[in-house]
Amino acid sequence: ILMLVNYLVLYGFGHFDLQLGTIVLTSELMFGALFGFIIFHETLVANELIGGMLIILAILAANVPKKRKSGVI
Repeated sequence: ILMLVNYLVLYGFGHFDLQLGTIVLTSELMFGALFGFIIFHETLVANELIGGMLIILAILAANVPKKRKSGVI
């Protein structure tokens, strides 16, 4: 089953925008904890909250458009 899941992820990246795919794949960890909190009423400890915030910050930092200097190619 693990080989099948890995194959499907690689197949999906071949047919999907790579930048958007990495955002979805990394945010899956955060949403898993969030849905566990909402649906199963699990309590989040400080490590999970800090980790979720770090994931959100990393996603935001990876998607900040970079400024180009004028005249430099």
